[in-house]
Amino acid sequence: MCVTLSIVQPHSPFLCPCCMPSPPSAVTSILVHVGFLTEESGDVFSPKVLKGGPLGEMVQWADILTALHVLGHIVKISVSLKELHGFLGVPPGRGSCPLTGPLPFDLIYTDYHGLQQMKQHMGLSLRKHKCHIRVIDTFGTEPAYNHEEYATLHGYRTNWGYWNLHGQQYMTMFPHTPDNSFMGFVAEELNETERMFIQRNKVNNMAVVYGKDAGMWKGKENFLAVLHHYMEIHGTVYYETQRPPEVPAFVKNHGLLPQQELQQLLRKAKLFIGFGFPYEGPAPLEAIANGCIFLQPKFNPPHSSLNHEFFRGKPTSRKVSSQHPYAEEYIGRPHVITIDFNNSEEFNAAIREIMKINVEPFLPYEYTCEGMLERVHAYIQNQDFCSPEVPFPPKHLARWTSSVREWNLR
Repeated sequence: MCVTLSIVQPHSPFLCPCCMPSPPSAVTSILVHVGFLTEESGDVFSPKVLKGGPLGEMVQWADILTALHVLGHIVKISVSLKELHGFLGVPPGRGSCPLTGPLPFDLIYTDYHGLQQMKQHMGLSLRKHKCHIRVIDTFGTEPAYNHEEYATLHGYRTNWGYWNLHGQQYMTMFPHTPDNSFMGFVAEELNETERMFIQRNKVNNMAVVYGKDAGMWKGKENFLAVLHHYMEIHGTVYYETQRPPEVPAFVKNHGLLPQQELQQLLRKAKLFIGFGFPYEGPAPLEAIANGCIFLQPKFNPPHSSLNHEFFRGKPTSRKVSSQHPYAEEYIGRPHVITIDFNNSEEFNAAIREIMKINVEPFLPYEYTCEGMLERVHAYIQNQDFCSPEVPFPPKHLARWTSSVREWNLR
């Protein structure tokens, strides 16, 4: 797929209100290679898109592409090795003919699958050009896993680490750590009329369950039965012909909904409840932005690559304290309530509390259109991993420090 996105005019229909920052000082040529969508990587995501599979990464990629376009950069998109070869000017093969000329792009946005593909097909020239790469990395990469020698010596080698990039070349969905760059995504921001409409039309005893795949409901019968005593429960679980047996009969299942219909459902509901999976997706922020309270389980002990299969092999030892740590820490009550779901008294008390309180729709600035555009613009204008690092301390200061030390030793 070859898509060239030219500079957007100030009154383009692609722009959201008040979202256009200053024009870039120079138009940047950018390649976006979405490695996990390539046939060669196995592309396990595309077949699941219409069957309740996780969409968080695709949401983020769509918002990155839109932001780059709105900011006026020239963007080309690759979702196959053939396209990657053509854009980079690399002949077919496995690195036997590396790039000999300059890199035809100022920046390359890719993921770990794409990074591995570029290594195989660019050969040694990848080392020369890797400072231009930005890796979209949902859960983040810690320095111990990124540094090849350290990872090897201390047992931090995984399938995804040891690329020896600058830590801030990894761009995450949520701000996990200052070691990486926070890329984020965009959730819909309501205008004042929409906010007032939502607050007038909230159904106080209506809950929507976070989980489109029937497997996410397995073993949750007791929680759902308790919740059913208080609220009407709605689901958006995928099914083809028969209702999934994991979804109790008292749940009103709408099946997979288009985004606009899902938004309408969230605008009516009082509660959006998660049962522990998926981790750190965009849906809770969308629900909170539509005036829902997000109820989620805390994890004790926290989930990590040391004790949980989902995180095993990921290049991070970060301990995840709840289903959505960002929502827990940076949004918090009354919009986000995090409790021990295994404590029935605490669970019941939380439901009763939710039915009593009223909250306004809320969206953190960093997840607005304007916030994302500012962030992407700042990264493109200010991040430079290709210039030689300035030694610290500077040579003149090092000489002065050495002279002072010698004087003090006399």
